[in-house]
Amino acid sequence: EEYTDLMEDEWYSSDIATLSAKNVVKGYGDDTFRPGNKVTRAEFTCMAIRAFEDNLANYLGLEAALSTGPKKSAFTDVPNDAWFAGCVGQAASKGFVTGYSDGSFQPGAPIKRAEAIAILAKMNNALNATLSGYLGGGEIADMPFKDVSEDQWFHPYVAAAYENEIALGKRPDTFDPLGIVTRGEAAVMIRRALAVEMTYIEEVEQAPPSLTPMFEVLF
Repeated sequence: EEYTDLMEDEWYSSDIATLSAKNVVKGYGDDTFRPGNKVTRAEFTCMAIRAFEDNLANYLGLEAALSTGPKKSAFTDVPNDAWFAGCVGQAASKGFVTGYSDGSFQPGAPIKRAEAIAILAKMNNALNATLSGYLGGGEIADMPFKDVSEDQWFHPYVAAAYENEIALGKRPDTFDPLGIVTRGEAAVMIRRALAVEMTYIEEVEQAPPSLTPMFEVLF
């Protein structure tokens, strides 16, 4: 699908086109994509689930048809008949997303860069395409970001994303973990994470059986 508000030379255009062809991201009725618009927590979760859908079904047992998600929502603000209930329910069932202490998910809240990266890192890790340094996958990558310290919950996720060039900083020394993700940024992050996953699968399929653990093939 072609969008009237995308120029071919924009840094996010090719990733949006790739994911749009796979129905991972979708535009609006007026043929625009609006890459600068904010992405909500529900929207990003569904984009990520759709991107990894086949592998999640094959390796983790999640239903390929997203509409067949859990019948009862785990969150107080996610109605069972909401368009995003299946995606959020399945993501929550595998620990890819979590809610808040009051039992809510806040699906309409804009998603932060750290939150988005955490979802992608958890998906990659669960699928054994281990992002470098995440949960015992190796040493944590050294980062130049002055706004990401080791005692912050998102540090290992950001380090993994930085190591694998899934998400770089807003500036050379700034990651902006609490910054809001735009639709253009979301497409780039997801496409890059999917590329890491597919590279891993290809390496594993070609590797001799003696190479274990398999995630070491990538690094």
